[in-house]
Amino acid sequence: MRKFIVYLGVLLILCGVSLICVDHVSANINDYYADVQMSTSIIENVNSNYSIFKEGAYNVKMSISEVADSLDCYYEDFVDVYEGLDLSVSKVKDDIASLTEVSRELNKNCAYDINNENMILQCKNFNINYLNMVKSYEKMLEEYNAYITSYNDFASKRDLDTIEVKEMKLDQDVYSIVLSIEGDSGE
Repeated sequence: MRKFIVYLGVLLILCGVSLICVDHVSANINDYYADVQMSTSIIENVNSNYSIFKEGAYNVKMSISEVADSLDCYYEDFVDVYEGLDLSVSKVKDDIASLTEVSRELNKNCAYDINNENMILQCKNFNINYLNMVKSYEKMLEEYNAYITSYNDFASKRDLDTIEVKEMKLDQDVYSIVLSIEGDSGE
């Protein structure tokens, strides 16, 4: 009888250890599937947000080119194109601002270390294109204001009306994304 109790005790211990092992394996499998599901969700978010960003960044690029082309005019003609040009500059600023939420999401999702080549490529392209888009806007605004200053010198010498130089800084959200991207890339 005593041997039976010992065997029963050993059997219960083995069952307990087996149940603990099965529980750990089950927890690991559940964690793995949760990680896969989260990774898939992040990859899908990056794909959809990158498509939106890519189209918006292209529109910003085209608008900046439009402004640059409009600045290629004689001072005598500048008064005629100024109003439309001013609207174009404001449109570029608004287009960049409209991409802020998508860009914030992309920046957040790109911070995850997921081994997916397409996502890695899209995140690198986003980082480069976002920085270039903001720098292009700043350069365009600098050239725009320099042209207005130059025009004002021309106009004041000829007793014509001058045009106010405008500060059209981007929102702080845009610059916070830029700082985040530059911080991640080690620049």
